[in-house]
This record gives sequence, structure tokens and C-alpha cells, in this order.
Amino acid sequence: TEISNITTLVEFVLLGFSDIPNLHWVLFGIFLVIYLTILMCNSIIILITRIDSALQTPMYFFLSNFSFLEICYVTVTMPRMLMDLSTQKGTISFFACVAQMFFFLTFGSLECLLLTVMAYDRYVAICNPLHYPLIMNPRKCVQLVTISWVSDIPFVIGQTCQIFSLPFSEGNLTELIEFVLLDFADVPHLQWLLFGLFSIIYIIIVMSNGIIFLITKLDPALQTPMYYFLGNFSFLEICYVSVTLPRMLMNLCTQRRTISLVACATQMCCILVLGATECFLLAVMAYDRYMDICNPLHYLLVMNHKICVQLVAGSWISGIPVQIGQTFQIFSLSFCGSNLIDHFFCDIPPILKLACGDTFVSEMLVYTVAVLIVTIPFLLILISYSKIISMVLQLPSATSRAKAFSTCSSHL
Repeated sequence: TEISNITTLVEFVLLGFSDIPNLHWVLFGIFLVIYLTILMCNSIIILITRIDSALQTPMYFFLSNFSFLEICYVTVTMPRMLMDLSTQKGTISFFACVAQMFFFLTFGSLECLLLTVMAYDRYVAICNPLHYPLIMNPRKCVQLVTISWVSDIPFVIGQTCQIFSLPFSEGNLTELIEFVLLDFADVPHLQWLLFGLFSIIYIIIVMSNGIIFLITKLDPALQTPMYYFLGNFSFLEICYVSVTLPRMLMNLCTQRRTISLVACATQMCCILVLGATECFLLAVMAYDRYMDICNPLHYLLVMNHKICVQLVAGSWISGIPVQIGQTFQIFSLSFCGSNLIDHFFCDIPPILKLACGDTFVSEMLVYTVAVLIVTIPFLLILISYSKIISMVLQLPSATSRAKAFSTCSSHL
């Protein structure tokens, strides 16, 4: 299958205020003032609630998160609108349109959830004042905000993919923005054998990690930081393989290997985010083992439940902005020639091979991000285990050394 130039065929035009061109600069000035006012007001609220010790309460914690959300919400739309008003260029690429809708829906649903949390906070404070500090403790507040930020993302991704998988006018846009995953197309006589093999592998991975996850949640004896991180890592492994293997199994079963541009971008973004999360979570698990073995007296104080939740949440969330930006940058390139991806999922190298022109800058950005995300956690793991090995070798008995090393077995 050949395609001429995907990016030129998949642009939309935002009409905006094109019907009143004589007022463009007036509107630009008005919306610029509105945008700067929103940024300044919400930034001041965030700074005050963080700096003033008298405002370190759940109500102001939620308020500062809501102010940050408002900044994100208006930044999704207003800068783009200001740019269109100043340049008179209203075109937006297909992938930029997808990204804008995704963030707009995410922040919109998040705002609804956060407003509900804030209403619940006021209800507890007014109707149950005696129990308020107990119910709305810092740990609970962090959990409520984290759930608000994360819980709607899968639904919004599904909704965005569903919308942009529809056929558009001017022929059929979806036919022009499909890739073909070759995977095992060169061995058609082995399709069903491979399907059975990978089905077994997938089921084993899901079942084994599912059992580990359930045991670490249900067994009271395993309610420790080490098993808390292990449970999260098992859940991460299930997510990681579920991004690629079900799609590959479907391709092997149906022999239909096409994947839309949006689905390909979504798959790549999920793989990158989950891969980054795995690196960060491995570093956190190494730090946990270091604290347990090298600082046992301070272990329970340092690795309390609140810190563990924050470390896991940080591992899951910290890679998202970088990887979304990287995915957006890659799929904003011009594509030409073949749309055949010589891989079984949408990975960066085979996608870059399909891009037109010089991809040196994109490749350097990819390598830089990969080096940072892989190297920094690897160095932290290396340092942690160097200290662990040094400490264990100083233990007097072989039994003590074996016991200390056994606590690292789950991580290794």
C-alpha cells in the first residue's frame, strides 16, 4: 500500500473568528488579557496555598490542585486560538487535533471529579467536624486527587480513538491514514501455531501477575512496602503486555493487519509511558531494598504508607507528559512512500523509517529521552545494590547474609 503524504491529507481548518477578520487584533488583545489574568490569578492561589502554613488544610490543598487544573485547561485551547488570530493560519494537523481533544476531555472530566471531591470535603468539615481530621487526612487527600487525575484517562482515550476512527469527508480519510503491521506476514503457514503460542504466553503472564497482585492485596502478612511495590509492578506488567499482545493475536487470527493513525499513536504512547513507569518503579523498589537493609531502624519511618503511595504515583505519572510530547512530535512528521510497519506493534524506529525528509532532530530527541529515562533509574539501582552488597558482606554469619539477599529476590 502506498501513501503520498499523510500530513498534508489529514489537516483540519479551525474557522474560529474567520467571519470577522477586521476584529482579529481586538479579539487577540482581549483573549490574551483573559489568558494572562487566568494564569496569574491561579498561579498566585497555588503559591499562597503552598507557602502560607496557615493554609495547609485539605480545603486549600484541593483548591490549589483546582487552580493548577484551570491553568492546564485554558492552556489546551487559548494559546492555539491566539496563534491562529495572530497568524491568520487556522489549520491544525490531524494528530494535533486528536491531542487537543484528548486533553480537553481529560481536564474537563477531571474538573467535574475534583469539584465532587471538594464538595465532599466541605460536607465532612461541616456535617462531621469531629471526624474531619481523621477522615480527610493527608493520605486520603492525596489519594482522592490522584484518583481524580488518573481515573478518567482510559475512558477519554477510548472516546478519542472512537471519534477519530470514524470516516471523514473528502473521500475516506481513515483509508489514507492507516498503517499495516507486517509482524509475521512472511510465515503465513505458521499463523495458527504462533497464535496458540502467544495466546499461552499472554494468559500465563496475565494469570501469574494477577495472582501476585491479588495475594499482595489480600494477605495481611504481605502488607509491607516491598510487596506493595511488587503488587504495583505485577499490575504494570499486565498493562504492558496488554498494549501489544492482544492486537498481535487479533492480527494473527483475522489476517487483517491495518491499524489507524490514532490507534498506532495511542499504542506507542501507552508503550512509552508504561516503559518509563517500569524503569522508575524498578528504581523505587531498589531504593526500598536499600532502606530496608542499610537503614533498618529508619525503614518504617521513611517508607511509610504515604511515601509509598507518593513514590508509586510519581512513577506512574512522571513519564506521561514527556511521552505524550514525544508521541506528538513523532506523529507530527510528514509520512510518504510505504505505510508498511516492519514490526508487530507501533514502535518508534519503524515509524521514523516511514517519515519523509530529515529525521535527525527527532531521532536525537528520542535517544535523549531514552537515555535519561533508562540511565538515571539504572544508576540509582546500581548505586542502591552496590551499597546493599557492601552492607550484606559485612554481616557476620552466612545465614544473615542469605536472609538479607533473599529480601531482594522479588526485585531481581
